[in-house]
Amino acid sequence: MWFVGLFGVVCLAYSGELAEGPDPVLMEEGYRVGAGDLLRIQVVGEEDLSKVYAIQTGGYLEMPFVGRVVVSGLGVDEVSKLLEGRYKGDWLVAPQITVDVSEYRAHKVLVAGEGVKKPAEYYLKGQTSALEILTRAGWVSTGTDSRDIELTRVDGTVQRWDLAVLASDPDKDVQLRNGDRLMVHEGNQVYVAGEVKEPGGIPYVDGLTALQALSQAGGTSDVGRLRGAYVLRGEERIPVNLKRVQRGRAADLVLEVGDQLYVPESAL
Repeated sequence: MWFVGLFGVVCLAYSGELAEGPDPVLMEEGYRVGAGDLLRIQVVGEEDLSKVYAIQTGGYLEMPFVGRVVVSGLGVDEVSKLLEGRYKGDWLVAPQITVDVSEYRAHKVLVAGEGVKKPAEYYLKGQTSALEILTRAGWVSTGTDSRDIELTRVDGTVQRWDLAVLASDPDKDVQLRNGDRLMVHEGNQVYVAGEVKEPGGIPYVDGLTALQALSQAGGTSDVGRLRGAYVLRGEERIPVNLKRVQRGRAADLVLEVGDQLYVPESAL
């Protein structure tokens, strides 16, 4: 019954009144093709028909002999069966047609924010989760991230998480949909400067110490002086002898959000 109804839509499209197909969304049973996707269509025994076709803006394929076929919102197996039905009879006796996606261009999400290395629009290839997209955008979990994630759906609803929580609890991950916007903001940080290998911001987590922050900054340069290190906290300057801390002769300093750890240059 469903196929009959869809066939009626296709006939209407071919008669010159192109009907809109189902909205291109990702559904539980798999990827649903949409406008912009490139489909590789192979017709057994018909080399002239076997090629890559683009789904047009109206959600249809422009096929030789049979004209426009609305496919937006269908899975590739459904497209295959639909095309077999269109070619059977007047054009082919028993058509055997296979369809797969050559390039995904229909469903995309925007990933942006200072918390990712490669902000851009990313195409969805079937069921795709927030963590999958974040990985493609250049983020890799270190177990200590405290970045804030903001997901805005097409309908305007907004969801927010802490990245560390999302990475540690797969049940909180979500499937993305066409048109979603994923913003990744830097969360709370401390800063490491001076004679260190990788100066800059370090994601803050509860209990982060000066020595741990130094380690995340790659350690000292060849001329860094651990004995002269200090932490700037507002107007306060707090000495922290990291050499003694390393040797277990002094307590490490627990940092606070916004602290700046500075390692000076050795006098020698």
